[in-house]
Amino acid sequence: MTLNPLFCVAFDAILAALENYSASVPEDERYTVQPDRYRTTDNLENGQYVFLYMGGIVPELSSTTHYQTLGVDYIVDMIAVASGNSPQRLSADRRAGEKLRYLTAQVLEALLPLGVRRLGMDSGTIGTMKFRSEAFIPEGQRGEKSMSSARLIFSVTVPWTPQPDTGGVPIQKITATAPLWSTEYDVS
Repeated sequence: MTLNPLFCVAFDAILAALENYSASVPEDERYTVQPDRYRTTDNLENGQYVFLYMGGIVPELSSTTHYQTLGVDYIVDMIAVASGNSPQRLSADRRAGEKLRYLTAQVLEALLPLGVRRLGMDSGTIGTMKFRSEAFIPEGQRGEKSMSSARLIFSVTVPWTPQPDTGGVPIQKITATAPLWSTEYDVS
């Protein structure tokens, strides 16, 4: 199966939205975007980080071989790192949590308009778009660092037209067996 170019277009649109939003805010509120890469927390300094990468591709099969859809998950991992106590006497752990909440709001502010604009694609190109979140604990040694993390998953469904069969052995029979029954289908 060939990767559908629409997935590349969608990734580029998400990446551009994240980078453009970060560049548009005051310097002390910016976050670092790391596309196509995931790092452990060992080398992260005080700041906010967004890691963007593509998750699994899920084919959504239909009764026709002429038109199907594929779903892809774009994963946005957010990590906020704080160190030391602030002048307001907030602990580093508390500051990391506050930074993460603000970073999450920034990322949503950057990505939610993409749904309205359908990732810049023609109307009807994208079937569905959904956001969901899940627990995320970054790998690596935390040491003296105080950090908080969150993960957003941006799921997109786009059309995919299978390539014509260019060879191979045609299927003539399908046999299905279970503990109490067995059947055979002739598909020639």
